[in-house]
Amino acid sequence: MTMQFGLDFLGLADNDWKIKPTIKNFPPGWWLGVFARVFGDPMPKVRKLLESGKVVGLRVQLDYNKGKTLPLPAFIRSEAPRWNQVAIDFPNIPVVVSPSCEYTNEPAAELKGILELTASLCPNCQVIQSPGKDRVTVPGYEIEEHGNRAKTGSQFLSTDGENVYDMCDKMDLNKGAADWIERHRATAKVCFLWGARFNLIEAHNTLNPKARFAAPEMKYITGVAAHAFVKANPMEGCSVVPPFQYQPMKKPRLYKTFAEDQQGPQDGRENNPMIMTPFKGDFVDIVTWDN
Repeated sequence: MTMQFGLDFLGLADNDWKIKPTIKNFPPGWWLGVFARVFGDPMPKVRKLLESGKVVGLRVQLDYNKGKTLPLPAFIRSEAPRWNQVAIDFPNIPVVVSPSCEYTNEPAAELKGILELTASLCPNCQVIQSPGKDRVTVPGYEIEEHGNRAKTGSQFLSTDGENVYDMCDKMDLNKGAADWIERHRATAKVCFLWGARFNLIEAHNTLNPKARFAAPEMKYITGVAAHAFVKANPMEGCSVVPPFQYQPMKKPRLYKTFAEDQQGPQDGRENNPMIMTPFKGDFVDIVTWDN
């Protein structure tokens, strides 16, 4: 099984998220992930992305709330059929529906009822479960897990909640997103990559969707996607153009794949590569994602 990649555009519905440049910069052959209602209705933009021919799969999180409880059956009955219609309209694109994102402390019987209700309303979709930190699941439905909570064997993954630019692999804090991806590559079907701006924030500084305004720039989107191609050891086998001399990157040097946006597009220093090191020296090697 070859793991596919996706981009978790959870805040796509926001008015400041422009769809034309997003389509232009979306990597061909990748999945799209969205929230169904949290930031508004993404449906018009989702359909445009699917019509572009670049998207090979769609995963929808129907609901998310701060209390991380399961949605009410009435909400599922009103929301789920819309996404089943998408599956009907785009028969060559698999549509995967999760009724609740990162739910916690929910009785298994109630979860089973919500999953069965969703499946009955989405016969053309695959229904999955996306548990939170306590990992309540029921048999018969594949699992999506997020970030360092994800256990090896989950069929769907996302870095949602852990900014991929600064993500550390909990198995070794000296390793980053590339190592986390590699650890799950053999068992996961789809791995969604996420940066904080995909939720319209620069960090987890507010839980209120209406107070979030940091829609991603296109360089940010392509930067997130680039993490799928970063080598687990970024200096192995790289070719260095003279006159620079090859120098291995060893602990305790830190490798940062992308500088965060903090001030907006008017600051020309943003989106530049950066290395932080406790050593003094005359120069450093900057290694691109493709080595």
